[in-house]
Amino acid sequence: MDPKAVLEGRVPGRPPVGLILGMTVSGLCAVVALGTEAALGGASGSGCSSPSCRSRC
Repeated sequence: MDPKAVLEGRVPGRPPVGLILGMTVSGLCAVVALGTEAALGGASGSGCSSPSCRSRC
C-alpha cells in the first residue's frame, strides 16, 4: 500500500509515468538505431572489425 499514491488518486503499485516514458523513448531510439544500421548495411556479419582483419577478409 502506497499512501502517497492513494492521496494522489493513483493505483498503488503502478510504475511512475517517468519510467514508462523513459522506457518508451529508449525503445524508440533502439528501433531507429537498428533500422539505420540495417538500412546502411553496417551489420555485414563478416566478423572483421579491426583493420588488420579486414585485409584478410
